[in-house]
Amino acid sequence: MNASDPRMAAAHRLLVDSVRRLATSTDWRTVLDLARQLPQYSPNNCLLLAAQGAHGMVMGYRAWQRIPAAGGGRCQVRRGAKSLAVLAPITRTPSEPDPAGGDGTAVRRVVGYRRAAVFDQRALIAPPAVPDVTPRPLTAAAPEQLRPAVDGLITAAGYRLLPAEQATRIAPSNGLTDFAARTVALRADLPAAQQLKTAVHELAHIRLHTPHPAAEPMERGRAEVEAESVAYLVTAELGLDASAHTLPYLTGWSGGDPDLVLATAQRVITAARGIADDLTLQLRTPAPPAPPPPVDPPPPAGEGLVLADTMPTAEPAGSPTPGAHVVLGSRSGWWQIGWDPTHTTFHAQHHPTRTAGPAHPPARSVRIGGAPAAVPTVGALEERLGFALPGTARAHLDADRRTRPG
Repeated sequence: MNASDPRMAAAHRLLVDSVRRLATSTDWRTVLDLARQLPQYSPNNCLLLAAQGAHGMVMGYRAWQRIPAAGGGRCQVRRGAKSLAVLAPITRTPSEPDPAGGDGTAVRRVVGYRRAAVFDQRALIAPPAVPDVTPRPLTAAAPEQLRPAVDGLITAAGYRLLPAEQATRIAPSNGLTDFAARTVALRADLPAAQQLKTAVHELAHIRLHTPHPAAEPMERGRAEVEAESVAYLVTAELGLDASAHTLPYLTGWSGGDPDLVLATAQRVITAARGIADDLTLQLRTPAPPAPPPPVDPPPPAGEGLVLADTMPTAEPAGSPTPGAHVVLGSRSGWWQIGWDPTHTTFHAQHHPTRTAGPAHPPARSVRIGGAPAAVPTVGALEERLGFALPGTARAHLDADRRTRPG
C-alpha cells in the first residue's frame, strides 16, 4: 500500500485547492457573517416555531434590519405581517449559592418566561441575500455491488450496522459511528450515491479514529476533515464526484482553513488507498451468507463516543466524549445530556418520537452545545434548554464537570 499514490495525491491537492477557493469566496464570508448575527433559540423555542409553521430563518424586527436583502439594501418586515411567538427566558442570580453548583459559585437560573415576537422569512418585503453553500446530497447512480462491499468492510472491522428504521432517526446526520457500542448507523432514506459516500465516511472514522487507551482523542474538526477527505478520494476512485457534498462539508469543519486539510494528506491518502484496495479485493471475493438481522438496542443512556457525518452549524452537533450521560424524558421524545471536557461544554440532543400528521408538523432533532466553551456551566445549559433540570441531574452533570474539567 503506497501512501504516495500519484492519483490519490493529485486528487487530494485538487481537494485542498477547491476548499481554499470556497473558503475565500464572497459566498462563504456572507454565510459566516450571517451566522454570527443569527439569534440563538433554545430547543423548546425551535419546536414551538415549528408548531407555528415557521419557514426559513427567524429573527426579531430589529435583527432583520441588520441583514442584507436580495437586490440591495436591508431586510424589512412587511407592514401588517403576522408575528410568531417565542418564549424568552427570564434569568436571575440567586442570593444564596446553589448547593448543586459544585464549587459554590452562584449561577443564573431560569425563573420564568416572557413572550417575544419574531418574524420568519415570509414576513419580509425582500428575502435575505444568503448564498447556498450547504452540502448537497449526491444523486448520481452508484454501482449496486459497491455499497454491500463497503458494509462488508465495516462489519469485518467488528462493527454492527443498525437496522434501517433505527438509522433513519439519526437525521440530520447522514451516518453515525458509536465506538463504545461498536455500531454504525447509515440512513436508508438518502440517494444511493450519498449512502455510499456516507458509508465510506464512517469506515474512515473506524480505521482512523477508533479510540485507543494510549492515544489522545483527536479534535472533532480534524477527525471530520480526515473522514470526509477519505470518502472523497475513495468515491472519486470509484468514478463518483462527491465535491457537491464534500467541499462545503470540509470548509465548515476546517473553519475555512485549507492548511488543516493539507496537514491530513499522509493519513488520508494512506487510509483512502487501503480502503480502495480492500474494496477491489472484496468485489472479487464471493459474498458470505447474510447474517441474521440485529436486535434494536435501547436508546443510548450510557457511556460512548459518537462521531456523526453531520455539517457544523451555529450550534454544531457535539461529539460526546466518554462519560455518563443523563437521559430525561419529554412529551415529544427524550433528551440525552452530557459533559464534553474536550470542548469544555455541556452538550444536549433531543430525540423526537412524535410523528407528523395533519395536526402536527414533522418532529425535528435539536442539538446544542457543540462549539468549544458554548455551554460551560449547568446554569448556562438550563438557559439554552429553556427549562430547569431536576436537582439530581444537575448534581450529576456538575460532578462530571468537576471530575473531568477539560
